[in-house]
Amino acid sequence: MRPATLAALVVLAVLVPAGTAHAACFSSTPSTATFADSPADGDAALAPEILAVTAGTDGACRVAVEDVLMGTAVPGDLIDGDSVGIYLDTDGNPATGAPLWSGADRVAIVVGRIGPDLGPALGVWNGASFDFAGAAPIAPIGAGGFAASVDQLGMQAPAAVGVRTITLWEGLYDIYADFAPEVFAPSFRFPVAFSTAAPPPPAVPAPPPPAAPPAPPTVTRPVKKTSTCTVPRVTRLRSAKARRRLRGAGCRYRVVRVRSRRAAGRVVSTRPRAGRRTSRVVRIRISRGRPAMASALALAAVERRLSAAARVRSANG
Repeated sequence: MRPATLAALVVLAVLVPAGTAHAACFSSTPSTATFADSPADGDAALAPEILAVTAGTDGACRVAVEDVLMGTAVPGDLIDGDSVGIYLDTDGNPATGAPLWSGADRVAIVVGRIGPDLGPALGVWNGASFDFAGAAPIAPIGAGGFAASVDQLGMQAPAAVGVRTITLWEGLYDIYADFAPEVFAPSFRFPVAFSTAAPPPPAVPAPPPPAAPPAPPTVTRPVKKTSTCTVPRVTRLRSAKARRRLRGAGCRYRVVRVRSRRAAGRVVSTRPRAGRRTSRVVRIRISRGRPAMASALALAAVERRLSAAARVRSANG
């Protein structure tokens, strides 16, 4: 990324009127908005080129935001090294979120890679960085967007959400980016109208008292003997082959899918470990692919460089 571009990035601010206290959403007003972006401002033409940013709300408290990217249309179209970050100021208060992203309280990140893309992952600003731990899954929209509920995004009613987006391509020597809106422009503003008032419950007549059930007959069941097996070694095998080996050893098993640096579909570990004799159900942990924090680390690198540019700008007056 060019130093002149980095110095300009420190001017990112938007003021959105503060809303009321957050409460559960019961219904929302459908709406859509589209914000255009230049089709030729990607950094060195290497970052994924943003053509537009679209936002929409349906009537069931769901919000969708998407970076419309040149040459990509569906989930999985990003390449290895690409990532998309969508920053949302959901509470209308720039002082409560990420300073470099105009007070963003949430970020959704999509990570491109060889094979199925990772994400979108939802991060929550904790006062120092975006925390991706424990966030509920959100749905992909297009190649660089997501859909989530109003409650997941922590929106307040009424909400005038500030939107800033970035695409990255992490090369061998540098990180290249495209921003929408541009660095000197205010954040896109997307009004979200929703209601936190629960509808009155329908009147339901009281059911008649249930008849007393007859006493169940006494049945003596034979005691089932628990079979045992010796856990075979299946670490690093593909899921199907590992399951066949467990069945061949007479083991009962349960699959648990986890994030891991091991290739997707490969066995990470078993519990009990291989060689143990057990009568319990063997837990087989299968990789879902590397963690979605890869793009978060790339975005963190951009934020560190933005902070350094801000200090240089301040020292030079």
